[in-house]
Amino acid sequence: MAGFIMAGNTTYLGIQYPTSTDYVKDGATDMETIADGFDSAVAIPTYNNQTGTTYTFVLLDAAKVVSSNNAAAVTFTIPPQADVVWETGTTLTVANYGAGAVTIAAGAGVTVTNSAATVGQYSSASIIRTASDAWTVIPFAGGAALLSDSAISGTTGSPTTGTYTDGGINYKTYSFTGSGSITTTKAGLLDLLVVAGGGGSATGVGAGAGGYVDAPNHYLVDGTYTITIGAGGAAGNRGNETIIGKLTAVGGGRADNSGSGYGSTGGSSGAGTPNANARVLGQGFVGFSGAGGGGGSSGAGGATAGGIGTSNSITGSAVTYATGGPKVGGAGAANTGDGAGATAGAAGGSGIVVVRVLA
Repeated sequence: MAGFIMAGNTTYLGIQYPTSTDYVKDGATDMETIADGFDSAVAIPTYNNQTGTTYTFVLLDAAKVVSSNNAAAVTFTIPPQADVVWETGTTLTVANYGAGAVTIAAGAGVTVTNSAATVGQYSSASIIRTASDAWTVIPFAGGAALLSDSAISGTTGSPTTGTYTDGGINYKTYSFTGSGSITTTKAGLLDLLVVAGGGGSATGVGAGAGGYVDAPNHYLVDGTYTITIGAGGAAGNRGNETIIGKLTAVGGGRADNSGSGYGSTGGSSGAGTPNANARVLGQGFVGFSGAGGGGGSSGAGGATAGGIGTSNSITGSAVTYATGGPKVGGAGAANTGDGAGATAGAAGGSGIVVVRVLA
């Protein structure tokens, strides 16, 4: 036993083994070498940090977390079995730290199920090989993922639809300008914009804008959801509520110029006395206490100007919603939730609901 001389090490599956040794003299050292090699080979997690906008997976990624960190959109591609000998049940894990969403793309001849499930910032996903050149993306995003359009099985009320790409992500929108419904086949997250009808003005006094509710990543269970679009209030009347599921945007406050009346409570309040400051927190601002502008979704009314509205690009184009009625102006524009201006008593603008999913 004592005649063997240490001849060096060999590496197998990342672990070093002694190839020839005096087991009495060198046994303890050799066992430590094997243990250190094993610890190094199976250390979890092992990261493959990517900072570019494109990356193609390799075989060793199956034992790692492949991370992304880029402000721009990123594409990770799964190569075909002909290029990489993927084993049955291989799982690739992706984590995204950057602002740019990560899209999982299919290489030549590869099929990726649920490829629309992009990985947003501070989210992760597993990509599981289910068959040769067949993979499925399973995202982890707080227990739910943004729904794709395939989960929308029907609508009523004839919403206007549109598609666009932002940050490398493809979206589809449903804009309801009249009451209707939308049906989802599974639970998940939706981006929602809900705006109520604006208030009606009185001569010389602007009305409040409709309540404004911006609800990104709003969770809904599967089912049919009735959508009620609030009409703008007639002259001297408050606006009407817009509702989808449990989300309600409160109608804009009416204006009042009687002196003994009031600019009523609303998503934003109308101008008038003595109750001009009544409004719904989180949905709008106050109207001017005297003859002047109603409150808007982003600012209070002034002596002549209505409160400013809020710009939102959920449809792919910037639109300003829920602007308070000014002292000089007319009816609120349809499907904006704008309060009516006060040149003469006029009606507020009707509300809107926009639903956004992955295209």
